[in-house]
Amino acid sequence: MTIFVDTNVILDWLLDRVDTFAEEATSLFLAAEEKRITLYISGGSVYTVVYILHRAGKRGQKLRDALGNFLNLVQIVGSDKNTFVSANQLMTITDLEDGFQYQTALGNSAIQYFVTGNVKDFRLTDQSQLPVVTPAEMVAILIANHP
Repeated sequence: MTIFVDTNVILDWLLDRVDTFAEEATSLFLAAEEKRITLYISGGSVYTVVYILHRAGKRGQKLRDALGNFLNLVQIVGSDKNTFVSANQLMTITDLEDGFQYQTALGNSAIQYFVTGNVKDFRLTDQSQLPVVTPAEMVAILIANHP
């Protein structure tokens, strides 16, 4: 199963954030580590992860080690100018960053689900090509497919 993980889910996992999907995000990354699923992210998520980890106090080799461990668990989907132009014109998603992420995921036909903690931002979006689910919903799908 191939899944695109939005930046907020990555940060829930890395920072073990309270009142989020940290537990479910951990389950997804564990499934990736066990090679039961393939996780995709955008290049933009890498920038954000490095910035947030740095702000959280990881510096130097600790930051590089954390990033290396993280990158071993994910594949990175590329974006081009058309990705951003399409997202900018997509009026059903008002948060541009969410639009960039979604359009990036749509650019890879192997991706089966878009996982985000902000499903409300996608409620007006046509999800026929790429369903948008929460981390909890994704874990339930994984359990249903691989009991």
